Amino acid sequence: MQVYVRRELTLDDVVAAVPAGYAVEGVDGDGAYITVRREGTKEVLAVLEENSLDMDFRFYDYLVEVSGKDAMHFVYDVHEVSSGRQPRDRRSACDRRLELAVRLAQAGDGVVADALTRQLWPEPGPHVPDYDLDAEDEEPGPRVRVVCMTWYVRHRVCSQPVHAWVRALSAVAPQWLPTRYTGVARMWPFDVGRLEEVEERWRSDENGVNMDSPSPIDLALFRHLDPREPHGMYRVECVVPAEAFIPADTPAGSPAEVPLLHELFTTVADELQAELALAEVLDGWERSDRGDVMPVESPPEEESEWAQSLKDGAALVAGLPEKPVWWTWLGPAYERLVYSALPGLRGAWDQHRSRHGLTLVPAGLDLVPTKADALPATWFPQEFCFWTQRRRFGRPRRRPADRLPQWD
Repeated sequence: MQVYVRRELTLDDVVAAVPAGYAVEGVDGDGAYITVRREGTKEVLAVLEENSLDMDFRFYDYLVEVSGKDAMHFVYDVHEVSSGRQPRDRRSACDRRLELAVRLAQAGDGVVADALTRQLWPEPGPHVPDYDLDAEDEEPGPRVRVVCMTWYVRHRVCSQPVHAWVRALSAVAPQWLPTRYTGVARMWPFDVGRLEEVEERWRSDENGVNMDSPSPIDLALFRHLDPREPHGMYRVECVVPAEAFIPADTPAGSPAEVPLLHELFTTVADELQAELALAEVLDGWERSDRGDVMPVESPPEEESEWAQSLKDGAALVAGLPEKPVWWTWLGPAYERLVYSALPGLRGAWDQHRSRHGLTLVPAGLDLVPTKADALPATWFPQEFCFWTQRRRFGRPRRRPADRLPQWD
């Protein structure tokens, strides 16, 4: 069951709510994890764990409607645990957990709810409809074409990607500066005074950190640095809907803000001093409850297209993409490696110099988000690319490039 409340719950709130004979231990605050245990035993009555409202906005909207309580900005799971000694009388333990949850909801001016068992407390009125679980399986909305931008960066070259992101946005499009970032379980307001806090979150959280910006940028993902990555490389990602840059009523060849997006792409690459950056056009994404775009993962016939993976084991970059992508930015090491192949791309691909790298864009298509199958067939030689090895039996096997940069 979950407790939705208007204010943060503290250890003191839990201590005041537990039955006599139980001890409380753990931490409150962002990502609270609190255990309620029978004193002198290993018997756990409940664990209180903070969750994120992002998990189910539709159910949250239903709760607001039936309870009349809005501004419930915090949600906590109250659940039993699978390890340790469990209570012998499970029914009695369930009743005590519900009693605990109700007291916590009262303390936080909220509700106790569960999408499976319907709202538990307070009891809804007689004419309130049950939550429709089947609605979760409704037909998906219209699919969205997106531009997926990925920057591959070495930590020793840029150890503060959030600072670099903010510098790039400030220079190119200050209207897209981030307004929020993810903590453990909550979204926190962002301003430049919090840069160090966000960098620390990125360094310490294995999930990295996400930053929210106004549409169409929406969400930038700063992926965690995997200590196994042989070159100390990490990723920064941002996915934007293509429709935001080519409105339906825009004449062909004059998209509205594509030049601005392109400037952002190269400026971020320069600020990060990336080793490689790609902007790939993909189909089949959808809008989430919060309004940004996200991939569809099932059923198989409806799955979204994904950006080409360059990963080989722990290595994030094991070659250039096998198929052409809309925009490619080469850092100094990659530019040196492919220097001899660049003349062969001229005519099909325009080359533009930026502060720290070289951008390749398709001639005549640089301002029109274009998928791989409509891009020029001329591309880098196979020796530089991650490529697919066809096999007589079994599934094709992807192989890393034969030639890679020597990152010092």
